[in-house]
Amino acid sequence: MNNKVKVCFLVFDDDSSQETIIKTKIVDRLKEYDVTYWLVDPSEFVDLDTSTFKNQEFLDHVFEKTKGFGISVIASDCNLIKIDDFKVQGIDIVSILLSEKRKPYNAPFILYSGKIEESSKHLLEKIQTQVAESMKSGQYDINSIEILKHLMSARIVFSGRTEDSYTDAIIKIIKSEVDVKDILVSSFQKFGKTTLKTGNLMYDGKTLEAIVQLIEANDVNSQRFIQEFTELAIAHYTEIN
Repeated sequence: MNNKVKVCFLVFDDDSSQETIIKTKIVDRLKEYDVTYWLVDPSEFVDLDTSTFKNQEFLDHVFEKTKGFGISVIASDCNLIKIDDFKVQGIDIVSILLSEKRKPYNAPFILYSGKIEESSKHLLEKIQTQVAESMKSGQYDINSIEILKHLMSARIVFSGRTEDSYTDAIIKIIKSEVDVKDILVSSFQKFGKTTLKTGNLMYDGKTLEAIVQLIEANDVNSQRFIQEFTELAIAHYTEIN
């Protein structure tokens, strides 16, 4: 049986060469972990006829890929798509993911770029635009500015785009972010169809797969379950009983 701790991460980049970099600079350096990752190209979700980004189609794609998996870190190139005046950048990906209701993407975000000044300018432009729109509508409230709410709620790390800089940042966060919940989810996934029999009617009859879904949704019952599961394990492996 594979006893390695499961870690998962997401990378958004329109450069296919990132696949090799991820394998050699990240996966090969995390041999002590059971690594799953997804490299997603956001440019596949651009409607070229209207120069718009297919937000929902993008969210559905990412949700289906990551369903049932805890995410340790999410990384994105800052400068993803530019068609005339139409842009999609890393901060836009952060905003879109944070709007997802089916699965909270509350992992740390890494935004990497070889042109930090250009990316910073884009971010400032978005803030200025949303502030202006809010003031024009007569409903100005700094706490209602969407991009600022996302910046405050997301744990964002900025990094250079060189192979070593952003990959080192991913590895550092993965090693610091793995916690008991991640380890439990990893173990539960191996026995997903197994039915619980704990003596607690709230959980008995549920599969471990269902518990993973509760944990993914940050449901308070999943926290109660982790507490009870831990106490049952302590009772089983000590002289309490």
